Amino acid sequence: MNILLKSRTREHVETYWNKTQDKELQRLFPFYTKSLEDALRLFEESLKEEATSYGKIICYDGRYIGDIWCYGIDEADEKMAMLSIVIFEKKMWGKGIGAEAAKIFIGEVFNKYSIDKIGAFTYSFNHGSIGLLEKTGFVKIDSFVEDGIESKYYEFNSIWKLNPERDKRLTFNENVKNYDKWRPTYCKELFEEIINYSNLNQNSKVIEVGIGTGQATGPFLKAGCELMAVELGESLAEYSKDKFKDYKNFSVYNTSFENFKCEDNSIDLLYSATAFHWIPEEVGYPKILKLLKENGILALFWNKPFVARENDQLHQRIQSIYQKYRYSGEKMIENDVERYRSISKKIQSYGFRDVEVKLYHQTREFSSSDYISLLNTYSDHRTMPEHIKKLFESEIENAILEYDDVIKIYDTIDLYLARK
Repeated sequence: MNILLKSRTREHVETYWNKTQDKELQRLFPFYTKSLEDALRLFEESLKEEATSYGKIICYDGRYIGDIWCYGIDEADEKMAMLSIVIFEKKMWGKGIGAEAAKIFIGEVFNKYSIDKIGAFTYSFNHGSIGLLEKTGFVKIDSFVEDGIESKYYEFNSIWKLNPERDKRLTFNENVKNYDKWRPTYCKELFEEIINYSNLNQNSKVIEVGIGTGQATGPFLKAGCELMAVELGESLAEYSKDKFKDYKNFSVYNTSFENFKCEDNSIDLLYSATAFHWIPEEVGYPKILKLLKENGILALFWNKPFVARENDQLHQRIQSIYQKYRYSGEKMIENDVERYRSISKKIQSYGFRDVEVKLYHQTREFSSSDYISLLNTYSDHRTMPEHIKKLFESEIENAILEYDDVIKIYDTIDLYLARK
């Protein structure tokens, strides 16, 4: 996700003022600035050395789409600040952009100011803002009514802050055996397609980015190629090293792909299974191009589990629980044609050619307790506040028990193949 935070200018203030006169934005957000002149005056005050506000603009794919700022910054007594964020480009709502921008900005604020916590207010009916705050790690402190409107107050405490280098990627490292047991493997047709497409043999050199516990590793090792696996999590790297210790053509490197060292123009195939989204695209794709031989193959694939079919009452019940505890304005789509098109264009934009997309489907069944175990392999679930997580899991488990203790998961695996 190509998100940048940049310094504000007077031109940005004017654009923001004009964009936020929109009636829907005025309904969802409490704007207190009454005129453009007031907005410009506040901007000039924010540039002073003693300013108690600090803001940035949010750019997505190089385009200005909103603002994020802190106000009421108090480094002396309360040791806190208040957060506001508005994405005025409404077609960008529900894509997770605001949450990612907030994470970046919060890190900046804690580094820039000597404060311990950040607060935020939102109207109770603004589910998008509530979802953004909770995804970012804010916890609800209070609900209240002001001017006849119910609102909520959230806080983010600096002691909850994850090391940015660690972030959610390393949550997979915390319970390796559970991850290996419950995360899905991939269908044999997918592996056959990649192996045949890249003409793998015993002389081929292959890199797997984000091996995890090796759900997508065995078929390539059995093809006889030399496989180098890159894994950030130390426990995951050790687990996979032991799991495939009988293969002499296998090695594991416990590092990030960004820091992984390898000779340029030496790799026949680089692949990644439900992992490449963790790597900044502006770093990942150019690095792959350097590593691959001429005509070398890139294979990226993701498993997307789906639990919201309209003709299935249990799945609708589950979805309502998700919306209650992990609200997202983003509509879940089982066959997401726009996603396939977007990823294909992205790969092509970095200089790859002959881009192909292939889809595979499989169905899995879980009991209530097994489904909870599966949920605990996902980073967004593991990083929920503990008291929220317990309530969420309890409702999910009870719902499945009411339907004979069986839930079906419909997996769609999207595979992207391309050549250097």
